[in-house]
Amino acid sequence: MNMNAWLMGKSEATKRCYRRVLTDFFEFLKQNREDFSVAAVFRYLDDKYRDAAPATRNQVRAVIRSFIRFRNRVADDFSDFDLKGIRMERRRSSLGERILSEEEVVRLVKAVSDPTYKLILKTLYI
Repeated sequence: MNMNAWLMGKSEATKRCYRRVLTDFFEFLKQNREDFSVAAVFRYLDDKYRDAAPATRNQVRAVIRSFIRFRNRVADDFSDFDLKGIRMERRRSSLGERILSEEEVVRLVKAVSDPTYKLILKTLYI
């Protein structure tokens, strides 16, 4: 399959990533004798990216969605393909896990011996 028209104007890093994902996806379809479908996309994600971060899984989804949109503009190959079925995963907010409690900040400031670093921490947190 010629992907050059789809990849035209994209950076080299993007082209490498898109080619890798799409080639791997089509190889998965071929090995598993699957048709191109939303269900196949999810089976592919579960098979290849089960333990990957949500951002990685979303990147793969975005590549496949981009390809489908392109093919529909050019050839209308996947006009019956439901892109809404390939929704992005919501990323869990980890902000609460990154915020230190007041007690943790006090312990952190007390643990630092260098006066410059102690002043920096006090400026940032107090």
